[in-house]
Amino acid sequence: MEEKELIEQAGKRDAEAFLTLVKPYVREIYDACHEKYGEPEELFQSVCLRAWHGIPLFQHDMSIEHWLMDLLEDEARKHRKKSAKNREVGEKLSEEQLLQLVRGSILGETERSSPLYFLKRIRFTLIALIIVVFLLLVSHCQERSGEVVSQTPAPAASVEVTEAPAAAFAPGA
Repeated sequence: MEEKELIEQAGKRDAEAFLTLVKPYVREIYDACHEKYGEPEELFQSVCLRAWHGIPLFQHDMSIEHWLMDLLEDEARKHRKKSAKNREVGEKLSEEQLLQLVRGSILGETERSSPLYFLKRIRFTLIALIIVVFLLLVSHCQERSGEVVSQTPAPAASVEVTEAPAAAFAPGA
């Protein structure tokens, strides 16, 4: 698949197309995060998320590599403002670990945008509380409908019983 097609597919939230698109650059971005800024994982994930969100608006007047590096510099500037403290620089990650970070970042975002995300995040106690309230309401409604039926008087039978003439039942009549 050509780069333009990958960009188009990634813009439609195709995670695999996005991973294929950024794979050649993940090592370069991560190394820059590690060596230049000393904040590898967090900054790397921020760049990947920003790229994931921005890929639908990507302008083809620059290369993907240049665009990703611009995002890196912008995100690094934001991170420096956020945290003035220096963190200890750890080990470098393998390319597979880097791709896992990218996959985890973008798939986590994809999951959060899913309509079922909220339902997945509700705790068991909240679900149990909702069920209890629902059952109480159903029970209350059934009791009230039973009261209404029992309070409604049955219609009085207004049929008068009269004696039929004996001649009507006589043989030969």
